[in-house]
Amino acid sequence: MTGQPMQVTAPQLFRTTSHPDDRIIFVDGSRFCLDGTYVTGFAVLDETTGNQSLVRLPSHLSAQWAELEAIKEALLLQPQGNLTIYSDSSYLVRSLTLPLDTWKRRGFVDSQNKPLAHVNVLKEL
Repeated sequence: MTGQPMQVTAPQLFRTTSHPDDRIIFVDGSRFCLDGTYVTGFAVLDETTGNQSLVRLPSHLSAQWAELEAIKEALLLQPQGNLTIYSDSSYLVRSLTLPLDTWKRRGFVDSQNKPLAHVNVLKEL
């Protein structure tokens, strides 16, 4: 599995390389149509421990929402220490690395003062 790694522990919140001591976690969210019914969910694989989570979400949620939920799950699995998360979602990486502080300052609303689509999940992260 390939993706973009992210470091999610303080003091350096994000980085693009992993370290030998890091726990390695892969995340992926998805939404697809199966026989006329939408299916939404995510998977989290902790490569270090072999633990995995496969979670089905309500079908009205988007793939982007599922990606954010996967990150939440990965963070909940983390005990102490450094963690490197791999994701193939540019939406997820951009949401967590580029504008998160800006969204917080703006109250999680866009330039037209409308709430962001995934505001509840972003606030939890």
